[in-house]
Amino acid sequence: MTNSQYKALINKYAILIFIGYALTYLISIAIQHVLPKFALGDSELIQILSSSAWIIQLIVNIIAAVLVSKDLKTMEIKNSLIVVMTVLFSLIGVTMFLLTVNKEIKHA
Repeated sequence: MTNSQYKALINKYAILIFIGYALTYLISIAIQHVLPKFALGDSELIQILSSSAWIIQLIVNIIAAVLVSKDLKTMEIKNSLIVVMTVLFSLIGVTMFLLTVNKEIKHA
Protein backbone atom coordinates (compact mmCIF):
# COMPACT_ATOMS: atom_id res chain seq x y z
CA MET A 1 0.00 0.00 0.00
CA THR A 2 1.37 3.36 -0.99
CA ASN A 3 1.26 6.56 0.99
CA SER A 4 -1.49 8.02 -1.21
CA GLN A 5 -3.61 4.89 -0.78
CA TYR A 6 -3.21 5.17 2.98
CA LYS A 7 -4.30 8.83 2.87
CA ALA A 8 -7.34 7.84 0.80
CA LEU A 9 -8.17 5.21 3.41
CA ILE A 10 -7.95 7.80 6.18
CA ASN A 11 -10.16 10.21 4.24
CA LYS A 12 -12.79 7.53 3.59
CA TYR A 13 -13.16 6.67 7.25
CA ALA A 14 -12.90 10.28 8.45
CA ILE A 15 -15.82 11.27 6.21
CA LEU A 16 -17.89 8.29 7.34
CA ILE A 17 -17.32 8.96 11.04
CA PHE A 18 -17.96 12.68 10.59
CA ILE A 19 -21.29 11.97 8.87
CA GLY A 20 -22.34 9.66 11.70
CA TYR A 21 -21.54 12.12 14.46
CA ALA A 22 -23.00 15.06 12.52
CA LEU A 23 -26.31 13.27 11.95
CA THR A 24 -26.53 12.30 15.61
CA TYR A 25 -25.77 15.87 16.66
CA LEU A 26 -28.31 17.39 14.26
CA ILE A 27 -31.06 15.02 15.37
CA SER A 28 -30.41 15.76 19.04
CA ILE A 29 -30.47 19.52 18.36
CA ALA A 30 -33.72 19.17 16.43
CA ILE A 31 -35.27 17.19 19.26
CA GLN A 32 -34.23 19.72 21.90
CA HIS A 33 -35.23 22.88 20.05
CA VAL A 34 -37.89 22.13 17.44
CA LEU A 35 -40.00 19.26 18.72
CA PRO A 36 -40.99 20.64 22.14
CA LYS A 37 -42.80 23.49 20.38
CA PHE A 38 -44.91 21.12 18.26
CA ALA A 39 -45.41 18.15 20.53
CA LEU A 40 -46.00 19.53 24.00
CA GLY A 41 -48.22 16.67 25.12
CA ASP A 42 -46.72 13.86 23.06
CA SER A 43 -43.76 12.62 25.11
CA GLU A 44 -43.76 9.24 23.32
CA LEU A 45 -42.89 10.94 20.03
CA ILE A 46 -39.96 12.72 21.67
CA GLN A 47 -38.70 9.45 23.19
CA ILE A 48 -38.89 7.65 19.83
CA LEU A 49 -37.07 10.43 18.03
CA SER A 50 -34.40 10.70 20.72
CA SER A 51 -33.66 6.98 20.34
CA SER A 52 -33.47 7.43 16.57
CA ALA A 53 -30.21 9.36 16.99
CA TRP A 54 -28.66 6.29 18.61
CA ILE A 55 -30.10 4.05 15.92
CA ILE A 56 -28.57 6.18 13.17
CA GLN A 57 -25.19 6.09 14.95
CA LEU A 58 -25.45 2.29 15.21
CA ILE A 59 -26.22 2.04 11.49
CA VAL A 60 -23.17 4.17 10.68
CA ASN A 61 -21.08 1.99 13.02
CA ILE A 62 -22.26 -1.15 11.23
CA ILE A 63 -21.45 0.38 7.83
CA ALA A 64 -17.99 1.31 9.09
CA ALA A 65 -17.49 -2.21 10.47
CA VAL A 66 -18.42 -3.77 7.12
CA LEU A 67 -15.95 -1.49 5.33
CA VAL A 68 -13.23 -2.24 7.89
CA SER A 69 -13.88 -5.96 7.55
CA LYS A 70 -13.65 -5.72 3.76
CA ASP A 71 -10.41 -3.73 3.94
CA LEU A 72 -8.94 -6.16 6.47
CA LYS A 73 -9.65 -9.06 4.11
CA THR A 74 -8.17 -7.13 1.19
CA MET A 75 -4.96 -6.50 3.15
CA GLU A 76 -4.95 -10.07 4.52
CA ILE A 77 -4.96 -8.96 8.15
CA LYS A 78 -6.80 -11.24 10.56
CA ASN A 79 -8.19 -9.28 13.50
CA SER A 80 -11.88 -9.61 14.34
CA LEU A 81 -11.50 -7.50 17.50
CA ILE A 82 -11.17 -4.41 15.31
CA VAL A 83 -14.47 -5.18 13.59
CA VAL A 84 -16.25 -5.70 16.93
CA MET A 85 -14.81 -2.46 18.30
CA THR A 86 -15.96 -0.64 15.17
CA VAL A 87 -19.53 -1.84 15.66
CA LEU A 88 -19.52 -0.67 19.28
CA PHE A 89 -17.40 2.48 18.96
CA SER A 90 -16.66 3.52 15.39
CA LEU A 91 -13.97 6.04 16.24
CA ILE A 92 -11.96 3.61 18.37
CA GLY A 93 -12.37 0.73 15.91
CA VAL A 94 -11.32 2.78 12.90
CA THR A 95 -8.36 4.18 14.83
CA MET A 96 -7.24 0.66 15.74
CA PHE A 97 -7.67 -0.38 12.10
CA LEU A 98 -5.58 2.52 10.80
CA LEU A 99 -2.84 1.86 13.38
CA THR A 100 -2.75 -1.82 12.40
CA VAL A 101 -2.56 -0.97 8.69
CA ASN A 102 0.20 1.56 9.39
CA LYS A 103 2.16 -1.09 11.32
CA GLU A 104 1.74 -3.57 8.47
CA ILE A 105 2.93 -0.98 5.96
CA LYS A 106 6.10 -0.30 7.95
CA HIS A 107 6.86 -4.02 8.34
CA ALA A 108 6.34 -4.78 4.66
